[in-house]
Order: sequence, then structure tokens, then C-alpha cells
Amino acid sequence: MKYLIKIHLLLLFILATSNLSYAKQNEVRYFSKIAGVISPMLEFKPRGEITKSQAKDMRHYRVTYDNKGRTESIKFFHRQWPSNGAYFYAHEVRYLYKENQKIRTYFNTKGEPMGMWRHYYRGGEIHREVYDTVDGVITLSIFDTKGKQIEVGTGTYHFKSKPISDNAFIQWQFKKDGTPNTIFNYLPFEVSMITKNEHGFLYQIIALDSKSDSANNLKRIVHPKAGFSEMRLNFDVNGNENGWDFRDLEGNLVNRPEEGSDPGYATWKFQFDWKDEKLGLFKGYDEFYFDKNNKRVCKNNGVCKTRYDVDEYGNFTNLSTYDKNGKLFVNPDSKYAKFNYLYNEYGRRVKEEYLDATGKLRKEGVAVVSIEYEDWQGVAKVSEFDYQMKPIVNEESKSD
Repeated sequence: MKYLIKIHLLLLFILATSNLSYAKQNEVRYFSKIAGVISPMLEFKPRGEITKSQAKDMRHYRVTYDNKGRTESIKFFHRQWPSNGAYFYAHEVRYLYKENQKIRTYFNTKGEPMGMWRHYYRGGEIHREVYDTVDGVITLSIFDTKGKQIEVGTGTYHFKSKPISDNAFIQWQFKKDGTPNTIFNYLPFEVSMITKNEHGFLYQIIALDSKSDSANNLKRIVHPKAGFSEMRLNFDVNGNENGWDFRDLEGNLVNRPEEGSDPGYATWKFQFDWKDEKLGLFKGYDEFYFDKNNKRVCKNNGVCKTRYDVDEYGNFTNLSTYDKNGKLFVNPDSKYAKFNYLYNEYGRRVKEEYLDATGKLRKEGVAVVSIEYEDWQGVAKVSEFDYQMKPIVNEESKSD
């Protein structure tokens, strides 16, 4: 009898530890892309789910979820090789959850702390994002790799948001002295409502009156500096971003003011050559601009179309600019009509070529860049040459 009791207790122990082990197991899934976001208050949204076997031959994200279904980490790979070329310009983002707090931190391929980059920050050594929730209001503070709270490139010291529905929230940005700041020049809103579409992808950024603070106190405005009320994003069911446009209070298309090389256009549109639309994989795409009457317009620098091409792994290999006649055209801002990029097997850029309107190496400035690495994840050594392959800048270290 005692022997049977011991066996029973042993079986219970094995079952208990087995269940505990199972509960601690994390789910790992693989994705081809991360959907575009325009606010750090929107979570990274992996899309285009693939199998582990498919991931071996693709640029991909490996996402680990904890036993509550929350994202634990997102790592980016060029096939089997870890890469710093993720959507957030690092290799990995790790998540930590505490009561009323979420923390995201960023790391390179060696597991070392590094700064990330996204266009809504416009620079800054952003290593750690700390989200604190108090009374339904989320405050985001930014820290560098040394643990110091910093301003991002736009001058914002901290962000605040307040959910008003499952698919919408109000967002504010503040400088270090506590005064309101704008999102950035392209969206000069101090207070905005950001919404998602029915598929969970970014849909609208709407300018609000500064006193708007809840779902019952929303006043849409035409922002005096922006000249429009709303920027609307065109994401499809798969999370592919096909462009965006600008609208007034009634939702009608409106031309945004001319600024720099930007004309008074209402719509920025992408036209893709798809390999797999569901996974967001393409051979290349064209970029066009239209006014509020859907008439094609050119940028003030003379560029009417920009063409982007990628290799079989999704690395950008070519960018070309064209004039109103569809001919290769030297962009006066970049000083080239086309660039060619070449990559090694690890997905790291090893050569750059900058060409004129005839398709030959440009005669002004840097024409060729050669990049070498000590090892597959080491620091890049860069050499620059003119069109005759004469060195004009000797080896200079930088990270790609």
C-alpha cells in the first residue's frame, strides 16, 4: 500500500512539474513584415505569418510570446543570420511587463544595448521606452543606453495618450519644459486622434483642438500650419501600405501646402509589382503624387516618379528618379538619378554606386562606396571613390 502511495505521489509530482513546464513554454511565430506605424503609442504589429521552414530563406521576424499571449521579444533575421535591419533599426526589441507599466528595450546582433530609430522620433539614442499607465492615461518616457532620460529628435521629452475606443486614442507630445510639441513637421499636430482600421492597421491621424481630452470632448480642426485636418493611411487587409492622403473637416481631399520640394499634393501613392501580396513581398514599386482632383503632379525639384527595386530577399537594390517625360532624372536634392546597392550573403551592404541620368557613375561627389567588415556582424569599414575609382575618402568606420 505504501508503495502504491509513493507511486501515486510520484506521478502527481511528475504531472505537476510537467504542467508547470508547459505553462512556462513560450510560443514562437514567424512573420515576413511589421506593419507601418506613425506613433510610438501604436504597438509593433507583425504581419504576413510564415512557417519556420519558410523563414530560412527569407528576411523575417521571429516573435516570442509569453504564456499570457503578450509579445516577449521580436528579433529580425536575414534568412538564418541575425540582422540590425529591422523596422526599428535594431536586431531585437525585448518587452518587460510590470503592474501598470510596459518597457521596450533594443539590442544589436551581439545582444548589446543599442539605439533604435523610427521616423516618428527623428533621431536620438533611443534604447529604452517606458510606458506608465495612471488613471487610463499612458505616459511614454525615453531613455538612452546609459539610462538617462532624453529628448527624441523632434524635441519631444515625453508622450501621452488616452484610449477613447478599441481602435482610437488621443495623443499629446511635450517638450522637457512641459510645453506642447508637434508630432513632426510633416504632421505639425500638438494634439491628435490616431485611429486603426477594422483590420487593426493604422488609418487616421486627425488634428484636434488643444482642449480635447476625451471621447466626449473631441473637436476636429484644420491645423493652421498643416492646412489639413486629417492624414488618412491606405492599408489593405494584409497590412500593405499603398499610400496616404490629406483631407479637410468634411473628409474631402485637400492639397497640403507646398514645402521645400513637396508640391501642393493631396495623395502620395505606391504601385507595387507583387511577388506575394499576402506576405507583403514585392519586386519593386513606383511612387507617385496627385492633387485633390486626382491629377498627377511632380515634386518641385522636378521628380515625377521614384522607382524602388529589391533583390530576392527584399533588400533595396535600386532607387531611380524620373521627370515628367518618364526619363531618368538627376534629383537636385540627392545629386543622383539612381543608386545601386549590393549585399553580401548576410544581408549587409557591401557596395554602393551613384549614377547620373545616362546611367553612368556621376562625376560630382562620391560615385562608389565600398564597405568591408571584420566579421559578419562587425563594424563597417567604408572607402569612397569618385567616378574614376580614385579614393576620395579613406577607410572610415560606421555601422550600416
